[in-house]
Amino acid sequence: FAWFLLFAVKAAVHYACQAGHMDTERIVPKVFTALGLSGSKFIAIVLLDILADASGSRAVIHEAVVKIILSLGTLVGFAWELCFSTAIESMEERVPSTARLLTLVALSVALSALVVPAYVLYI
Repeated sequence: FAWFLLFAVKAAVHYACQAGHMDTERIVPKVFTALGLSGSKFIAIVLLDILADASGSRAVIHEAVVKIILSLGTLVGFAWELCFSTAIESMEERVPSTARLLTLVALSVALSALVVPAYVLYI
């Protein structure tokens, strides 16, 4: 479900960027995709959480809504991973070829140092 939504949004952004003569492989469309998905899925998750709470003792409905919420969270994670990956590749291209591997490793470690503690604390 999450992959389908991610690729549907990527296709829509790709189409919109081509209509505006913007390069779809750059970072800006991917940031817009991640921000748009984050905001819209936050609203969807809040509404689904309200639905799950209102379902009361209907365990089947509650379990289905929780699975949908987890899927939407995965979708947002995929979108941001794509954005971070593109940003790292973009920064790596600007470095001389002799230091690219070291730069890639350093950027990956820095990103992991930022994301892993948040993942451990909040997910």
